[in-house]
Amino acid sequence: MSVTVSVSSFIEALNKTKYAGIGFKELLEGYAGRDVLTRAEELEDRSNRKTSFFQNLAEKHSSPHGRLWLEHVRMAGPDTRGLHLAFEKHPDVLAGQLENVLAALSRLGRMRQAREPFGYMRLPVFAEQTVGDPHGFDLDTEQGRYLIAALQVIKSHEDQKYTAKSRLSAEEVTELFGCFGIVRDELLNFVTCSGLLAAGEDGTSKAWWRAAWDEGAVLNVPLRELAGLGAVVPAGSLGRVDLPKTVFVVENSGVFSEILAGFGGTRLPPLVCANGRFKLACLLLLDKLAAEGIAIHYSGDFDPEGLQLAHQLLRRYPDRLVPGATRSTTMNDVSPGCLFPSPA
Repeated sequence: MSVTVSVSSFIEALNKTKYAGIGFKELLEGYAGRDVLTRAEELEDRSNRKTSFFQNLAEKHSSPHGRLWLEHVRMAGPDTRGLHLAFEKHPDVLAGQLENVLAALSRLGRMRQAREPFGYMRLPVFAEQTVGDPHGFDLDTEQGRYLIAALQVIKSHEDQKYTAKSRLSAEEVTELFGCFGIVRDELLNFVTCSGLLAAGEDGTSKAWWRAAWDEGAVLNVPLRELAGLGAVVPAGSLGRVDLPKTVFVVENSGVFSEILAGFGGTRLPPLVCANGRFKLACLLLLDKLAAEGIAIHYSGDFDPEGLQLAHQLLRRYPDRLVPGATRSTTMNDVSPGCLFPSPA
């Protein structure tokens, strides 16, 4: 059984005892053995502590990326509730985590200004060199999630078309890291393509791309190899002013294979397979093609996933993308002649 007594009734009763004249707050502090704050005072104290917390971090980390993210957090921007709850529970732990994230943001800014020849750094190597732990920014850790949240804020600030999300798919995380020069997996992240030639950053032709073109072979090119390329162009139109500089992108591997089956010779069409989603390797390849002024023709399924892929490309290559017949495709629908000129 519990009894509730109003404060006013308690004070009234208190004043009828030998303790009359003692303030209610003074009495509570004597009983508790510590200062007792009112609700308003507690809120003010919490606000002051939080303000001081973020000011100290901002003074220690003056990088543009770091300040941008700290301001977003301080103003309780979208998807920062968990971080503020962490401050209430374990501010010292949070301070260490944010110190590491801010150090990472500062380093990423410097890396962008002086991009190394390879162009990308592996995530474990970056984490080891930045915070002394190769698992420091693993995606299943709070620190890793804070870094992803920070990169999204920076990306959305730099690119008005980018929309930050509470949850990202594995491919979206990979692409986000890629925008800042970090790769999670440079070998298993690959793109399937045919009919293309590539050159290094020094302009020297890559012999294995030429050999694949001569032999009529399909390439699975890992991100590691793509990152070191200077240019990629359609092989068939190289040096031919009479042929359009075009590459075709299809959504799935079945359609990709069926189209190639229509070309009996060794000279395959300039074709890229998305494999149901755009890995970073695929986007990097298309980036290099777009940079050379190549028109990108896309054809995918007329379903939510296919339309989403088409929209993703349209946003990324607004001046280069040519949407194709986005419809549900079966093997019997595929006709190489309707997409490509007759092979030589």
